[in-house]
Amino acid sequence: AMDDDLPTAAAQPESLRVLDEAARTSPNNVTLQIYRALVHLHLGDSLTAAGKLDDARVAYLDSAAISEPYLKLGHVSLLVLFMRANQRLALNAVGRARPADALEFAERVVRTGESPLAGTPSARAGPRGSSAMGLTYAALVASPAGQPPDGKDAVSWLRKAAAAWQAVQSDPAFAASHRREMRQVEDALARLERQ
Repeated sequence: AMDDDLPTAAAQPESLRVLDEAARTSPNNVTLQIYRALVHLHLGDSLTAAGKLDDARVAYLDSAAISEPYLKLGHVSLLVLFMRANQRLALNAVGRARPADALEFAERVVRTGESPLAGTPSARAGPRGSSAMGLTYAALVASPAGQPPDGKDAVSWLRKAAAAWQAVQSDPAFAASHRREMRQVEDALARLERQ
């Protein structure tokens, strides 16, 4: 639901200006920070779709930087946004032929997913770590930057992620966005297993 009322790509820079201004005047407003992180994330997605990977990287880094200070404070929404930004950064690094950076960002998602807060049902962060690793390795397999062992790593991480998502899908907190992520993992796994 939160994604539906976000500004369109054209309006994003202006929205960010307004949000940044508001955040300066009320630095303790967590809702504002959530929106700032979310708009940066969506800006990164728009830039990625336009093929502007360097600019997208900056937007994703901004999203992660806004969320990061809140990880210790127990804000689930910002924890999830931090993970999402780092997963996008991992795939962005694959697109920019930086495999070592890609795996480092994916590793950050795994570590965040192992934090105690990430264990809360509303965060559903556990499967996200293995998803990030699996999807990053799968992207490497498909990219010129990939190495032969990447396929094996992709399959083992994706199997782990698929099992983790299936284990939580009966949970009342399991939402449409989780189902989308689970489907992504299953599709990537099916593609690799066909190869």
